[in-house]
Amino acid sequence: TLDLLNAQSEAASTRLAWLQARIDVLINRLRLSALGGHLEDSDLQGVNALLTLSPSDPK
Repeated sequence: TLDLLNAQSEAASTRLAWLQARIDVLINRLRLSALGGHLEDSDLQGVNALLTLSPSDPK
């Protein structure tokens, strides 16, 4: 039904917005570390690990 399709569309839009916000937080953490002169390889490796998790993983 139309209600189900609308709910699925809203859920997908909400998930996309959440993912974009999460990426923004990760990028801003890296920028802040870089501006403070504290950006290290381990910071980049940690972010990379978070970005390579499967899409179904809620972390």
